[in-house]
Amino acid sequence: MNKVLKAHTIKLYHYETLDVLKKHVMSFLLLYNYQKKLKALKFQTPYDTMIQIYQDNPEYFKLNPESKSLGLNRILSTTILMV
Repeated sequence: MNKVLKAHTIKLYHYETLDVLKKHVMSFLLLYNYQKKLKALKFQTPYDTMIQIYQDNPEYFKLNPESKSLGLNRILSTTILMV
């Protein structure tokens, strides 16, 4: 994963500030974990695999992963709490 992350972020772009780098890494990780279908997971996304495991064996999890939302909803909720 580190090699993929480095190849798609640091080696391709020049970042003016650390905040810009952090935002780009976070957007890459969201894309990689929620949309990219991986050959090692039989062409499913990591999120879909996690949900399938949860449905088969919910005792493996402390919290329901289906109720977690990342991305824009998370940013909006923290913005509302700050105001």
